[in-house]
Amino acid sequence: MNRVALETTLLIHGVPRAASLPLFRELETIVRAGGATPALVGVVRGEPVVGMSEQQLADMLGAGSAEGGFPAKLNTSTLGVAMHRGRNGATTVSATLELAAAAGVRVFATG
Repeated sequence: MNRVALETTLLIHGVPRAASLPLFRELETIVRAGGATPALVGVVRGEPVVGMSEQQLADMLGAGSAEGGFPAKLNTSTLGVAMHRGRNGATTVSATLELAAAAGVRVFATG
């Protein structure tokens, strides 16, 4: 089944926190209705994840990052630093594209 990469910056930094999980569920429904599997992309405790769970997203929204604030917005130039430091991060378009391509995901949707 085809996967569709979804960036986390839209959900973590682009909408009010209360709207994040409902929007994620709506995006999942839309992707599944199109016959594909959603693959939310982000960095969880320094590990790049292509296919984050709703719980991982909720943890990021609730707990924030290891440094005490909201997870950082990660682009291609900051991705490696966050991974090295074991931090959580929301991927921007560039970082999502990079991680999705490395995981073999060829379709990408963004807000």
